[in-house]
Amino acid sequence: MQGFESAAPTSSYPVDRQQIQAIQDDLAECLGISLFVTSSSSDFITQPSGHVPSCLRTPGQRGNCQVVKKAIETGLMKREDKVFFASCGGARHVLVPIRQEDRLLGMMVGVERGGEREDLACDGGLTLLPPGDVCLRPLDQGQTAAMGSLLCSIASRLIEMDVRSRMVDWRMRELSVINEASVAMTSTLDLRALPDIVVRKAAELAQAEVAFLVMPDERTGDLRLAGSTGLPDAAKDRMRIPIGEGLIGTAAVAGEPVMENDVAVPFFEQQGEEPPAPRRSSMICIPLKAEGKTVGVLGVWRTGRAYGRESLQTIQSLVTHATFAILNARLYDDAQQALQKLNRLFELGTEISTVQSLDEVLKQINRHALEATHGAACNITLIDDDGSIKIRAAMGFPARINKRVIVRPEGLSMQVKRSGQPLAIPDNLNTSYSVNPAIVQIGFKSSLCLPLRAKEKTIGVMWVHYGEARTFLQSDISLLLAFANQAAVAIDNARLREELVQQATRDGKTGLFNHDFCLAHLRSELEKAKTVGAPLSLIMVDIDHFKEYNDTFGHVAGDEALRMVASLILAKTRKTDVVARYGGEEFMILLPNTDAEAALFIADRVRAAIEAASHRLSPSSGQAYLTASFGIASFPRFANTENELIERADKALYRAKALGKNRVTIFSP
Repeated sequence: MQGFESAAPTSSYPVDRQQIQAIQDDLAECLGISLFVTSSSSDFITQPSGHVPSCLRTPGQRGNCQVVKKAIETGLMKREDKVFFASCGGARHVLVPIRQEDRLLGMMVGVERGGEREDLACDGGLTLLPPGDVCLRPLDQGQTAAMGSLLCSIASRLIEMDVRSRMVDWRMRELSVINEASVAMTSTLDLRALPDIVVRKAAELAQAEVAFLVMPDERTGDLRLAGSTGLPDAAKDRMRIPIGEGLIGTAAVAGEPVMENDVAVPFFEQQGEEPPAPRRSSMICIPLKAEGKTVGVLGVWRTGRAYGRESLQTIQSLVTHATFAILNARLYDDAQQALQKLNRLFELGTEISTVQSLDEVLKQINRHALEATHGAACNITLIDDDGSIKIRAAMGFPARINKRVIVRPEGLSMQVKRSGQPLAIPDNLNTSYSVNPAIVQIGFKSSLCLPLRAKEKTIGVMWVHYGEARTFLQSDISLLLAFANQAAVAIDNARLREELVQQATRDGKTGLFNHDFCLAHLRSELEKAKTVGAPLSLIMVDIDHFKEYNDTFGHVAGDEALRMVASLILAKTRKTDVVARYGGEEFMILLPNTDAEAALFIADRVRAAIEAASHRLSPSSGQAYLTASFGIASFPRFANTENELIERADKALYRAKALGKNRVTIFSP
């Protein structure tokens, strides 16, 4: 039982200590020696009969006398002899092993009274002596043997009960601590607080100076500290253990416990810059396993005392409870995080769906995607029905990079579009995928591409780029895919709104604004002009000879003529001007902050362009056939209301027609 690790006290025994003490005292008196009985693994269980020098005893609750230690260390007690005579430190001893079957329970030790000196030392080794060299008082051998046998028998029973009682007490304490640990661990689902509970209970169970729990970093694969007790702060900061290195990393890879009772340098000091003074210590590392995968490693460490199989089994019991608790807490934590992300993505999706403009929708999607993923850059590539592909919105890209340059018609975007499945690239520099060189040149180390699907159709893709290589978790990809689906619906709705707006405000043949939109815009611009005191001009345009042209060449040619005139007007006016088809072959041009003279210049430029292109409007002969006439009215010079502006611009137009057409006329009273 040497090396048993309990120091737990016992309170009562079924054997009377006074009985063994009385027999010991009688035997010591008869033999003329000092005598006591000790166990090999627990307290002294008798008081010495006669004076025993203090150097032959080990003070404190545990331990054997130095002579017994020497006998055990030299292997003397492995022999089958029933009695040994030895010399140690100048004194002569008689040693009677107390055995039960093949186990050494303790020893009866006698010291010749002639060697009763306080200065005796037992550092010179143990020397066996023949029986005749020990001067013991002659006794009846039968009496001596009977008394010695009785003493050893009673001592054997007492020692055995002592050991068993300690083992029961210790086991009860273990079970109590494990039960307390189980209750404490299962009573919380806080993944951040749970590791500290585990290590505190592990340290208590293992009587450890240091206990720690490391868990794999899902992104780097290294083991990182999750909780500890007794660990120096400096070691906490730098504790990052590669899988497979040291006792901790080995336990993680092997999936089996590792125990070492000869650790020269503590594991947390091996990573320091200066090696500490050598000191022996013991360490146990036990992996936490679930479904064949290591989810963590629990370790305990102490100096001075070795760990045994009992300690390993005890910590293993705690690990079983800890694994269950950590898995539950992790599932709860994952569910909470997923719920928070889903709620946030739902909020973002709702926010995006309220935006009207397509450009603003795309901008919001990029911004929210970067917020949700902590990415470095994001861009949205839309694919039209005709197969054309281009980036419609980007965020986080360097200003020097032209966003159109990084679009490849047959690149990964089109592959994701065709497959409809997300694509994760953990390392853009080391991958089999054909990553766009522009992305690598910018410095993005990893990328994630998500299809944008609406109405069972992929309308584009969303790219998120990162500044570092990273592992993409399937749970994160699934959540982002849900966000991408919401984004795709918002994009599709914004496109539909723009189409509806265009149908409501645009002319179907020419693509210009229609009559109603232009009148509404005229009212708005007139109010602005009155407020700020700025001029406003209106140009009415009518194609000359359009009815004859239509009758001669047909309505298809007439529609083509309308579209060409419309495009020429747009080309020769300013971006701030509003061009509309007023009706039939008549057009309206609204010029904010423009007086009559400036309007005259613009109108004549448009007229000249139509005249120069008129030969293209004669399908058969190529003859210059169609021209246009222009009438101008201005606020506040000639009109104060929208009706007056339209009426007087019309009058100026009719005058231009009357003067021979293909000319520009300003209204005059």
